[in-house]
Amino acid sequence: MLPIWSVLPVYSRDDFSSLASYIKKLKLTYATFTVMTPQPGTELYATREEELLSSKPELYDMLRALLPTRLPLPEFYNELAKLYTGAVPLYRSLPALFKFGVRGLLQRMRLFGKFLKRVKSAHLDY
Repeated sequence: MLPIWSVLPVYSRDDFSSLASYIKKLKLTYATFTVMTPQPGTELYATREEELLSSKPELYDMLRALLPTRLPLPEFYNELAKLYTGAVPLYRSLPALFKFGVRGLLQRMRLFGKFLKRVKSAHLDY
């Protein structure tokens, strides 16, 4: 089972914090997050098309907010990155990561660091 949560653009800091606390209580070894993104051809897209922050196809990746966010975009993405680092404590993920060996573990941790850096700077993509 792959637990995936959809983060809404209207999330406040408290909403991000509440979601992280909820996920911690579940004691998962992994969790991932998407940002609710209206996809072309859907009813949501049709009703909110005028509100879209961008029409660049490369931003329709479920990680970028295409609707206005409650928080300023840099803060929204910082909170999203904090979800990735705080919702599932590292000690819960380590046993699964060790299945890749020490080298694989280090490689995945390095890639995760790059991913987090990218999430934190996603506000620059608009």
